[in-house]
Amino acid sequence: MNQFRWAFLAALFITVSVAGQELPDRNSTMKAMVKVNDYFMTKYADYSAPSNVGRLRPSNIWTRGVYY
Repeated sequence: MNQFRWAFLAALFITVSVAGQELPDRNSTMKAMVKVNDYFMTKYADYSAPSNVGRLRPSNIWTRGVYY
């Protein structure tokens, strides 16, 4: 019984001492999203043109497919 009590207290202490990470505020998140989007749209303005990622690749690669 005593071991159970110590295990319970240890688990309780660990659970209570672990704090969650705070989320950033919405404005800073939106600013970062707009900044990334502006960069991508400037760099890859023509979505039909082949991209050069290490070598020339067709424009239907998965990264563009996921974005668009």
